[in-house]
Amino acid sequence: GYLSKGWCLMSRYEFRMATFADESDLRARMAQDVLQGNISVSFRREPNYFDGLKLMGDESVVLVCEDTQTQQLVGMGARIKRRAYINGQATMTGYLADLRSAPRVRGHMLLARGFKALRRVHEADPLALSSTVILEDNLPAIESLTAHRAGLPLYRSLGKMHTPALHLDLRRHVPTVAGVTVRVAQVSDGAGLCAFLAREHAQKQFAPVWDLAALTDASKPAGLKVTDFWLAIQAGEIVGAIAVWDQARVRQTH
Repeated sequence: GYLSKGWCLMSRYEFRMATFADESDLRARMAQDVLQGNISVSFRREPNYFDGLKLMGDESVVLVCEDTQTQQLVGMGARIKRRAYINGQATMTGYLADLRSAPRVRGHMLLARGFKALRRVHEADPLALSSTVILEDNLPAIESLTAHRAGLPLYRSLGKMHTPALHLDLRRHVPTVAGVTVRVAQVSDGAGLCAFLAREHAQKQFAPVWDLAALTDASKPAGLKVTDFWLAIQAGEIVGAIAVWDQARVRQTH
């Protein structure tokens, strides 16, 4: 790992790389720490934390903070490597996620020390940039992360990400557009779908890079597949695509 066991020790709290032995504690931390706001949510990783992590990118590093007196996991955070389009180019980026801490240790200097541990990870495996997403009305998280305290990286706001909520449990008629056919994608559509996604996603900052290898990777439980897409076809060409990606087997929102 990038960190020796005794690095970043503060009295009773120790930062280290997570191992598979921490799996149940990681899931418990995700379930217990609710993100507050107008809508309070917890993002869970049942039945295996690491399986859920695989859907978020290509490679991950998970840091944990352990109370050495009680052997309890009181904090965690992950850096996920994933390819995204930056200024039209497919770029390996970092995504900072799953930052959680037990209420009893919030307000301590542990956040700054955790980011010092993350800096070691970055120095060992540098990336062009890293991003994160914070609920707009999760003010405690925004204030903590953007206060420019010593030891914390500089966070720069890049705007809002809107997440539409669609009711998919109601039967609807397939819309009709003259000259356009809407149908479920077949395995044979894979190459054309990936070419369409590459062309369109290159025009959007942080849009994910999807290639045929990613959409046919059988090693990822609940991974996105070609056949999860619906396609709009006009004159034999793909002109629109949307996917219904059910991740509930490994990732859940409560």
